[in-house]
Amino acid sequence: MINRGAELQLVANIIRAPRHDFYWDVTLNVSYNKNRITELYNGLDEYELSSTSTKLVVGHSVGEFYINRFAGVNPATGDALWLTKDGEVTTEFNESDKVMIGKSYIAPWQGGFGTALSWRGLSLSAQFAWVADRWMFNNDRFFEESNGLYSTYNQSRRILYDGWKQPGDITDIPRYGVTP
Repeated sequence: MINRGAELQLVANIIRAPRHDFYWDVTLNVSYNKNRITELYNGLDEYELSSTSTKLVVGHSVGEFYINRFAGVNPATGDALWLTKDGEVTTEFNESDKVMIGKSYIAPWQGGFGTALSWRGLSLSAQFAWVADRWMFNNDRFFEESNGLYSTYNQSRRILYDGWKQPGDITDIPRYGVTP
């Protein structure tokens, strides 16, 4: 695997007053890192990690999602729509239509900032962190808006109010009983 990136850190001493025993510092950091798999064990080109929606593939990054792509709901029938591997819209969900989508749960951008105040032995500090371009599945919605697939879990009110009920409804929740 190849990792490439950069990191920048800035530290500023805003106030230095030793005579009054008062100090104020501010820090800022940001990093970018991108990885790419160059080879896998035993000459494999790909390896699917079961139950994770990810796949290790030479030329792709670790953590990249390998999924079926949801294409919405047919307003006329309430059926869930999916994209085939070739990008055609279909009502059939097929495992063979999974694709690498170029999105990863590993954030390439990370950073933070903080501040620290000190006066005569008392100190106060705060630190904040952030990530960007990280993709995740909303597992709560997966179970709560399952349209009957996981009916032993509490179901979201969105199924009642926003779910497809009659021809012409525009929604992202298929008719009841059709599980995306």
